[in-house]
Amino acid sequence: MSNKEITKIIEESPSVRLIGNRNRHFIIQFFYYSFSNIDERAVSFERIFRDLSEYIEKYEAAILDEEDASLRGFENYESRAKNFLRKWISSGFLTNFLADNGDEYVELSAHAQKAMDWLVSLRKKE
Repeated sequence: MSNKEITKIIEESPSVRLIGNRNRHFIIQFFYYSFSNIDERAVSFERIFRDLSEYIEKYEAAILDEEDASLRGFENYESRAKNFLRKWISSGFLTNFLADNGDEYVELSAHAQKAMDWLVSLRKKE
């Protein structure tokens, strides 16, 4: 692999951005919380929105995002959750789609799944 290819991956890959994100602990823990105990890959936007609102309220001190810190006094947990979800979708951590009935669903992107699988592979085995 050339230096140019490595640089391109490091600069453009959502998997690398997720692992390098200042909020990686918060984001990845939330993804495990939301997606590891479900039978289906996709979750309704309303469900993940509700779960994230509650998660933010419970673990607010763990959020390091400077952009978000400037808005904390002005936004409630629900608007912060919606902003995070939209940001994670645009960053390539989550994908969203509309079902036939018009409801919006969210699932982990292949990039987020790769990053999480890689983290799991790093666990020490006894």
